[in-house]
Amino acid sequence: AVCAADGEGPIEDRYDACAAELSAIVTRLIKEKQKKKTLIQLLVPDRGEDNVLAGLAAFLKTAHLEHPKLYGQVIQADPDESASSLLDKLKENRTHPEQAEIRYEDGKRLVRNWRHLPAPQSGAVPWKDEGVYLLTGGAGGIGLIFAEEIASRVKNAVLVLTGRAEALDEDRSARLRRLEASGARVLYQPVDVTDRAAVIALVRGIQEEHGTLDGIIHGAGVIADNYILNQTENERKTVMAPKVKGLINLDEAAKDVRLDFFILFSSLAGGMGNPGQAGYAAANAFMDVYAARRNRLVRDNERSGQTLSVNWPLWEEGGMRVDKETERLM
Repeated sequence: AVCAADGEGPIEDRYDACAAELSAIVTRLIKEKQKKKTLIQLLVPDRGEDNVLAGLAAFLKTAHLEHPKLYGQVIQADPDESASSLLDKLKENRTHPEQAEIRYEDGKRLVRNWRHLPAPQSGAVPWKDEGVYLLTGGAGGIGLIFAEEIASRVKNAVLVLTGRAEALDEDRSARLRRLEASGARVLYQPVDVTDRAAVIALVRGIQEEHGTLDGIIHGAGVIADNYILNQTENERKTVMAPKVKGLINLDEAAKDVRLDFFILFSSLAGGMGNPGQAGYAAANAFMDVYAARRNRLVRDNERSGQTLSVNWPLWEEGGMRVDKETERLM
């Protein structure tokens, strides 16, 4: 697949353009009713801003789940290699179509895989007394759960919750009042995270009013499920914008803020793909690769605070839920 990412324009636009191009390729192949296995390979630079395009592997994984004869690979390699060397790498990987994510490093071929990490035993929490925290999508179920978690663990926290709704319903308003009764100061501000100017104003306003901003939890997101063959451009853009453009807006707005952490709420769909959620999977995978990029910027003293992207599965309360029969089957 030849993606139209030419290194110019905002990375969020290039990411969306590549997703649109892959969607067109997959749709064409489905309509052609391919009877044999077909492999789509996307070559991505292994460094620089464009390496976040590796998140599109989640789109290709979803395409395979929806149409098992379609396979997809994202291959990261040195962009300074010769065309013939890159072509050799494409040919080499054709013999392993089931391997979706490959990266070349120091002449070695690396394949992304899963490994088990033991749970930490310290019981430490990232929040602190009198900390000031921004929770995007904070009026939603998971955002409120985390607001309650912070308020229950530390004293006198300031929690700034944002969402698209101009006002909260009575149930959410009541939960915020209970948080304030516990000692936290809770503020709700309607902000669209895809609006860069609004996000910059939000971060600046928090600093001016409270003197600091200690951490960001980015939980904003929407779903508009549809199979790739039927998904419209508007559905894809609607799903991807809060997690892709919203994340970049927040990171740019807070790039000079001395954060303790920047936590991103991704999804298991970003790691594995999910039928009917190609755009959603690609959006969450973007968060995963962007987290790695931001941690590199922290090491280069261009950002501060640990970045963590959490691939949440299903939530019993507050998040993505399924009916009982589906839960039993899973």
